[in-house]
Amino acid sequence: PLPTQRRIVAKLDSLFARIEQMKSSMERIPQLLKAFRQSVLTQAVTGKLTEEWREGKELEEWKKANLGNLIIDTPKNGAYYHRSLYGTGTKIIRIDCFYDGKLKDWELVQRVNIDEKDKRIYKIENGDILINRVNSMEYLGKCLLVDNLLEDCIFESNMMRVIVNKTFLMPEYTRIFLISGKGLSELRKNAKQAVNQASINQQDIKAVEVVYPSLIEQQEIVCQVESLFAK
Repeated sequence: PLPTQRRIVAKLDSLFARIEQMKSSMERIPQLLKAFRQSVLTQAVTGKLTEEWREGKELEEWKKANLGNLIIDTPKNGAYYHRSLYGTGTKIIRIDCFYDGKLKDWELVQRVNIDEKDKRIYKIENGDILINRVNSMEYLGKCLLVDNLLEDCIFESNMMRVIVNKTFLMPEYTRIFLISGKGLSELRKNAKQAVNQASINQQDIKAVEVVYPSLIEQQEIVCQVESLFAK
């Protein structure tokens, strides 16, 4: 009957309107999460995140130093191989393999057929940090903390490998600093612009000014950030 049809139409119009509102709200979630994560990272590298935790503890003051004074050896560029060599062999980390400082999926990491000499030169270890050195400005400087390696692995030429001196820095805290707004700003401050891309070199990486607390506070920061990110 027509009255029933009208009630059905009115009901569906109401439900569809609510669906559109929900869809609009859900589309905002990724941006809200991104803003939340950056807020956490900013508090982490400025000392605000551990402000209450520090009360009553005798800890060293936060320090500033260029990354070049906090790493072992000079940052090293990765290896370039022709696409014909890809498919079998040794795992190779590429820039599309990671996001927010962590590997997305080990199983999706490609393989490249190389000799033992190259494997020794470009092999990465747990605790190494890889930094993207050539990309659009939006992605320049994105980094990966190498951990949980399941087999031998090397890294691609558009990245640099940094090995932090664990006397001063935890690799996990270094990752947090480098993916924060402050860290990214430092990484990009000397970037060279070209058409559709930008680049940084080894000296630019070494010139990054790192702000860091004692190792025990670095450990607390890592724990709190991981806990908040998990939530």
